[in-house]
Amino acid sequence: MKLDTVVAAAAIVALLGAGTTGAQLPEVLREMVEVRVVNVDVQVVDAEGEPVHGLTAEEFRLFEDGEPVELTNFLALEVGRVAAPPAGPTAAAPTPSPAPESPWPPAEPLRLLVFLDNENLMPAGRRRVAEDLADSLERQLAAQPDLEAMIVAATPTVAQLTPFTRDARQIRAALASLLETTPGGVRREADYRRTMAVIREIWELRGCRDFDRMVAEAAQYAAQRRGQAEQSLTRLGQVVASMAGLPGRKGVLFVGDGEPHQPGARIFLFLGELCADRLNEMAFAAMEQSITGAVEQVTGAANAGRVTLYTLDAAGLRTYSASSVENDLRVFVPSVVNDAAHFSNLQSPLWALAEQTGGRAILDTNRPGGEIERVARDFASYYSLGFRPDRPADGAMHRIRVELAGRNRGIRLRYRPSYQDRTEAEKLVQRALSAGVLGVVENPLSVQVTVGRATRDGRRARSVPVEIVVPSEGLESISEAAGPVSYLGVVLTSRDETGRWLPVRQNVVPLRAGGVERHSIVVQMPLERGENRIVVAVRDELSRVASFMTHSVRLE
Repeated sequence: MKLDTVVAAAAIVALLGAGTTGAQLPEVLREMVEVRVVNVDVQVVDAEGEPVHGLTAEEFRLFEDGEPVELTNFLALEVGRVAAPPAGPTAAAPTPSPAPESPWPPAEPLRLLVFLDNENLMPAGRRRVAEDLADSLERQLAAQPDLEAMIVAATPTVAQLTPFTRDARQIRAALASLLETTPGGVRREADYRRTMAVIREIWELRGCRDFDRMVAEAAQYAAQRRGQAEQSLTRLGQVVASMAGLPGRKGVLFVGDGEPHQPGARIFLFLGELCADRLNEMAFAAMEQSITGAVEQVTGAANAGRVTLYTLDAAGLRTYSASSVENDLRVFVPSVVNDAAHFSNLQSPLWALAEQTGGRAILDTNRPGGEIERVARDFASYYSLGFRPDRPADGAMHRIRVELAGRNRGIRLRYRPSYQDRTEAEKLVQRALSAGVLGVVENPLSVQVTVGRATRDGRRARSVPVEIVVPSEGLESISEAAGPVSYLGVVLTSRDETGRWLPVRQNVVPLRAGGVERHSIVVQMPLERGENRIVVAVRDELSRVASFMTHSVRLE
């Protein structure tokens, strides 16, 4: 891709290429980039699930890939404040503050994204949960000044109903608008009933002699249900991945009516009960439909992006089929054993998503408001353990284990069991992509982005000039032989209306600092027809201050 640069008051030659690593950095900058701290967030709860406060750094043991590591940073965070680090060799050295009136360091932002799987919800459960969500989030937003919430729904595409906001009225209005749509759970229940009706017709004609035909119907339903479950998890995984670059503590509350770990198992096991000599065969048929791989992809993305997953089963307390009188043929009423297996099957992925990412699963409750508030409180009450790896960032996943010495009775630790050791360049890209998907923008560097007139570039694509203007004021500089120099990390990409991204273009650009009021870079970007969201990230590599912006343009 060609890139042209135009610079006011100074000549700068810069190249932003897809996948490039950037200009050669001076040794002082390389050393600063390589000094990093990996933070591990740990929630400590008692036997009742309440947070345990008052622990010190000396009580924690932290292991990376099975090897003990020394804590270099420690903070105990509680709702509304951050507890000061304790004295001791592993505590971070205190930094004198010019503002003694505030005894606590600035709290990290807390971002809770609520993902409503509208394609897998029933009307009654959705309405009940929406009411509790609106009330609970309103109370927690009032109680926690650093908390922001976003509402996202699968309808069936992922729709962002609100940005990250503290406006409880906006959240309540978004949830009310969702209630006007038809939930997909109604269609899925209808698919199940149709399949059971066909199986009943076959059985009434020939009984178990046509068992293979009944199994074929069950297999067709299971394949369809598996595709739906994997699609739901794919959508969740995309949202989780988009949060990876956001700073602060991040959580996703996934709300659905459960996802079957073994899609179709309910019908397979029913057929095994109907024709008892085929029960073992049907148990194996159910096991073959496992969605374990899809669950692991989501938890892997969450752990890589430092995102904690919480899950809520909106169905609440389920009733057993035997209590229903809608089926006149009692042999076609699933047994209590079948129902119990079905309920466990639906809740198993919800439990795994939360357990494997350090979160909590909310199950078997018709009024989840109190549990939702507990999630919000737990989300803001945790211990942050930091350590410095003795190797350069390698982009790999590393295992984490945390132990608590001397106080293990009745106490449980929740934390993400792995993390991805991303480089600084990778973190900048991830944060830029988060801005493009979630719209979380920041501009402390006062960067300006303007888009010029499009010109034709091929049959469908158009090429537009994107100008990035960065004021010199506020940029740090270092002295080199040719004079003072600033270093600017730049990331540029775009997302079209189908969700497709352009290849990321990234580089570190040296800027001559003396006598220059502003630096301007103009990049020619090929864009498709329709709506395009251009994403620009600019970081002062010396101060580590970064701006993230988006600019929407529609091409006809």
